[in-house]
Formats: sequence, structure tokens, C-alpha cells
Amino acid sequence: MLLDASDSQLVLVDFQERLMAAIPEREAVLTNARRLAQAARLLDVPVWGTEQNPGKLGENDSQIRAACSRTLSKMSFSAVHEGLLGVLRPPVRSASGNARSLPKHLQKPAAAPAPVR
Repeated sequence: MLLDASDSQLVLVDFQERLMAAIPEREAVLTNARRLAQAARLLDVPVWGTEQNPGKLGENDSQIRAACSRTLSKMSFSAVHEGLLGVLRPPVRSASGNARSLPKHLQKPAAAPAPVR
């Protein structure tokens, strides 16, 4: 299934320097997160961030923080109770309710029924 930018959002969770110190290959992880945030912004996909207890653990990486439309501070593991659900937009539902795997212009035409013998 392909992603649709109008039905997508990016949440960057806890990219704080004090937490990143414990992440193996943290520079590669940060580079990939920054790249993902930049791509999302180019596609007009909303980018949100969370920070776990920023008073003690500090803020998110400055480039990631700058890419986020909003960064939510949280004191628990989950950001749901700290307001994340309130900023996420509801999913776009297709009229038919079916998931599609390819855009219509790339789909193969339906095969003609086999002749009856």
C-alpha cells in the first residue's frame, strides 16, 4: 500500500540529547530523522515532536525541533494523555472504504473473463 501525503503525519518522539547519548549509532539515527522531517515538510505532511521531561532531559535536537510544527512536553511514557491526540488530524477515509495498493493509473486493467467451453 502506498502512503498518501494527505493522510499522513510524522511524529518524532524524544530526540533529546541526553536520551540520544544511549542510542547506538545516534548520529545516523539523527541524520535519518532530520532527513525524514525535511521530506515530510517538502510534501506538506505535518511534523510533530515530543519531549520526555524536558526540564531534566533537555530539548529535542535543534534541527528536529525546528522542523516540528509543535513539540509536546510529556511526563509519562505515552504522549497520548499529554495532548498528542488533540493535535493529530483524523484519518482521511476513502469513499469506498477499500485500501488501494497502487494509484489507478498504474493498476492493470481487469482481465476479461475466460471463454466458456
